[in-house]
Amino acid sequence: MKCSSCGQEHDVLDPTFRRPDAVHQFPAAQRPGNVMEGDDLCAIRAQDASQVDRYFVRCTLAVPLLDHGDQTVHWGLWAEVDGLDSKRIYDLWDDPDQAAQPAIDARLANNIPGYPATIGLPLRLKMTGPRTRPALVFRAQALHPFAAECRAGVAIDRVFEWLARMGVGRN
Repeated sequence: MKCSSCGQEHDVLDPTFRRPDAVHQFPAAQRPGNVMEGDDLCAIRAQDASQVDRYFVRCTLAVPLLDHGDQTVHWGLWAEVDGLDSKRIYDLWDDPDQAAQPAIDARLANNIPGYPATIGLPLRLKMTGPRTRPALVFRAQALHPFAAECRAGVAIDRVFEWLARMGVGRN
């Protein structure tokens, strides 16, 4: 499979989202001034006094591949965090000791095709180092089918199903 990011061929691509779903609620013309978009961090300004600003971090969720030894596939997902945690993440982004920080409560910010709604599923976000994206794990209370499948691991064919649902096909 050819990677759209690097142009290289890979046996398996990691399923990934370019933005949190909430960003797509804004037409492109309305994003300036309302949405701060980046490849790793994202923020959405509250639209009125009844709302709060929202903060998102791009992370990875490792899923064991049951039929490929110790290999994993990594979902590229966005997690929503509160304002204080967002500031902490931003302040520590380039810190070489960031991995020593405790994990942060977060919520899944993408709907995964083929599952009941996944936005809001509870996660733990762990910073891993200034050259890697933070890691996610589902909290124990996440009894959703996607969370259960990710915790248990999947066969490689399931990864191809995930990719197909996201519009990425085999060559």
